[in-house]
Amino acid sequence: MTPPQYRVSDADLSRDRDAVVSVWDGSIGWAGRLPEMFDAFYRDCPLGQPLLKLLHHQPENTVIGTIGAGPRRILWRGQEIRAGVVSHLAVLPAHRSVKPGIFLSRSLVEMARGRFDVLYGLPSSKGAALAKLAGFKVGGQLIRQVKILRYQNYIDRVLPQPASVIGGALINFANQTWDRMRRLVEAGSAHAEWVNHVDPRMDRLWQQSPHGERWTSIRDATMLHWRFDRLPSARRRYLLLSPIRDGELTAWFACDTNVHDPHMLSVNDFWTIDGVQAVDPVSIRTLCRAAYREGFHSIELRFTGSEEAHASWSAEGFVERSRQPLIVIWLNQELAGETEGMLHITDIENDG
Repeated sequence: MTPPQYRVSDADLSRDRDAVVSVWDGSIGWAGRLPEMFDAFYRDCPLGQPLLKLLHHQPENTVIGTIGAGPRRILWRGQEIRAGVVSHLAVLPAHRSVKPGIFLSRSLVEMARGRFDVLYGLPSSKGAALAKLAGFKVGGQLIRQVKILRYQNYIDRVLPQPASVIGGALINFANQTWDRMRRLVEAGSAHAEWVNHVDPRMDRLWQQSPHGERWTSIRDATMLHWRFDRLPSARRRYLLLSPIRDGELTAWFACDTNVHDPHMLSVNDFWTIDGVQAVDPVSIRTLCRAAYREGFHSIELRFTGSEEAHASWSAEGFVERSRQPLIVIWLNQELAGETEGMLHITDIENDG
């Protein structure tokens, strides 16, 4: 039961943008670009009508909280299901207690029944604890992995100059020498090309590759254009790999400059000719070489998949740094199933 000082309502997407942006400001999203983010997520979503709930404080009827769910095309056990990704849970600081968040979450679940087969999201650890009280379960973990490409900045943290400069230069030289030697004997090297917008060949690669039985987003051109080209970023670009120039793709990586560290390349999503299986090591090495040539000091990847897929990245020097829980609540029990160990997810799922 909602306490008398709070009221939950359905947002009017044509009327309530300013109130929603006011709640988001300083809490979630891109500073200075929140109206643009609202329009992309809630007014212009090509996958269907999103849900958005507002929390009001009485008696002033002031909007002090939000929570949304955007439609997402998901494959699960080989078939497409109706999924909604929970996002934009925000409450103004003066009202950040457990109850307002629970009220918002529970009201969203009730609104989603009959519309979605499942709701899921990627909250913080604190947000996941709150979601459990609203009926969600932790269905897996999104794992953040990092590989260092240039060592001087990292050695600076443990060694004084000039030792760090010399040590970093020696390690970088040794790594690049080893990589050049490996390329001489490496079969099947890929042609790599950076582009600034979704390429039609990315869609064709998705259509022609195996999708498996795991939980994974449908990565067609509509989804990729909306999720990456349409939404705010620091500097978005795509690395396309093919056997020859202008050939059909064997892999692509949707990348962005890390918003907190301009020397780190963030891999927000990827797909290869092998689908959800192990990733060709040549593709990963080509990504790392391309990032190095662009001047990046490190690469981060947030990914959860099969043991074989994780082993592909670990073998190329990616090391786990942190985890983020994925929460799930099944609304259609005929489709419900255990997602732990059955996920193929990246930051494409992370809507804020």
